[in-house]
Amino acid sequence: MAKTRMNRFFELDEITNAIDYLQSALFFFEREDNLKWKWISISLYQSLYSFCIANLKGSNYQDVLTNLKEGEEDLNRFHKRGIEPWKKSKKVDRKDSNGYNIIWEIVDEKDIPHFDSKNLHRGIKDENKFKLLSFWSALARVQDKEGEMARYIFSKPVRLTDEEWKSIEFINYEVDSFLQFIPSSISYSIEEFKKASFNFLRPIEFLSLHSNNILYYNESVKERIKNLIEKLRSEFISKKITVKKFNNNVEDEINYEEIISKGENSIVEFKSCLIGSKEKNIEKNSKTNPEFVVAKTISSFMNSEGGTLFIGVEDNGNIIGIETDYLLLTKKRDKDGYMQKFNEIVIKFIGIECSSCLKILIENVNKKDICIIGIAKSDQPVYVNLQSRKEFYSRFGSNTNLLDTEKAVKYIKNHFK
Repeated sequence: MAKTRMNRFFELDEITNAIDYLQSALFFFEREDNLKWKWISISLYQSLYSFCIANLKGSNYQDVLTNLKEGEEDLNRFHKRGIEPWKKSKKVDRKDSNGYNIIWEIVDEKDIPHFDSKNLHRGIKDENKFKLLSFWSALARVQDKEGEMARYIFSKPVRLTDEEWKSIEFINYEVDSFLQFIPSSISYSIEEFKKASFNFLRPIEFLSLHSNNILYYNESVKERIKNLIEKLRSEFISKKITVKKFNNNVEDEINYEEIISKGENSIVEFKSCLIGSKEKNIEKNSKTNPEFVVAKTISSFMNSEGGTLFIGVEDNGNIIGIETDYLLLTKKRDKDGYMQKFNEIVIKFIGIECSSCLKILIENVNKKDICIIGIAKSDQPVYVNLQSRKEFYSRFGSNTNLLDTEKAVKYIKNHFK
């Protein structure tokens, strides 16, 4: 049955789509005629666009839809994160270009238009009136360190060099002319297309492998992307493209110690462990069980505005690490085993469907491993399973609060659309 389905259909999602364009670019290198450069440039352009969308989507695909005209998508957007003040977006146009960057200016709350401030991008009723974000809006947003690229505390926006900007602008114009070709006879410089197309590889590599804003369920997918990019880079080099040395991690390193030193707040929480300690004989289904405590904290962030959970950090900010948790693992007593245990806890207490809102990293901070969980806001209420009942938690300040039935119903009605 499965084989029959594979022969009759093909499946596509935003990641597969982006990878397929990379694969297509590599395929077109095999052509012997010069028209291959048209298709290589189109494929890499579409791959960059697709990886931009994959970075911006988060847990709700409606976040990358808009009903605004191209050029107006990033005017007067509003956002508020944690205890920070409200901010409004502003476009900064690039000279002689359709491209632009986004900056955010602090605004008074009384100046914000009346709308559901908790669900700015949610609740799309008629998708026929909406379309995908334009290429330039998507590109601007993946460079914006305060918007969607701040979804997780470890998310990193891409930074484009001037040369990359020029290449993107050049290919964008030419791709449009290819796809809507006006009858004529035109000669194109192969050398220009080689250089410009090559300059797409680093931004694609960063957005696909280093932004920390895409959740991959299978490491083999990341390996495939890495291999495709390496093969494409080799193909360009074989065509006598001069490769400049670059560092794909030029973005500022994240100072986790500094973040931890600021303490807990509405979007940051500390937990000392995931599993517990041998000295404490804690009932597995108890509310004091560390596994349950972690799960309810995650659910509270998902039911609120998202946030970050640090495991291996005490309430006072003292970094103790998760090495003790490693010793309590029943299978692999290392990072992989820890990740597996974490996934089991998520499935047990809040459900596998919530995985799309979570991004987990293990980093060495102050010579100790700590687990950092980036938690995106959910577009649906998230409940915690405890024995035969379900509980609903939300975030109020730096506290995780259990809501009774009456309060939960009211909160869900106001918060989720």
